[in-house]
Amino acid sequence: MAYSLGSLTDLGQIQQEIINKKADLVPYQAIRQDSDQTQVLDFGGVVMEITIIGIKTGTPVELNSFCQLLRWLVDGQQNSILYVSDMLEAGGIRVKVKDLSFDYLSGKPNELSYNIVLIQSSTLGDM
Repeated sequence: MAYSLGSLTDLGQIQQEIINKKADLVPYQAIRQDSDQTQVLDFGGVVMEITIIGIKTGTPVELNSFCQLLRWLVDGQQNSILYVSDMLEAGGIRVKVKDLSFDYLSGKPNELSYNIVLIQSSTLGDM
């Protein structure tokens, strides 16, 4: 599979890609009625989160550089960036980085595990 996130075209080995698309639904239960009588209103819109769990290998210097490039994506003034994955629309989708974590693996100085949580975004609010 081909993955890229902004200018990062080598995300290493993707272990898992979890796509969670959820609506903000408001249920209104009918008094003295069973659940098939519940009205469900869709007022809040839809949010899609994508969690990427991967392992990156390289020299300690290369891994440090990879971490730095990812940290630069979360700078308090994010613009949406392109995320490309074979599981999503052709050409990719626009996202912002919600969460980012790294773990250096004990006894494996040339391996880094990471988690990235993305939220699909419009370009509104981009600087």
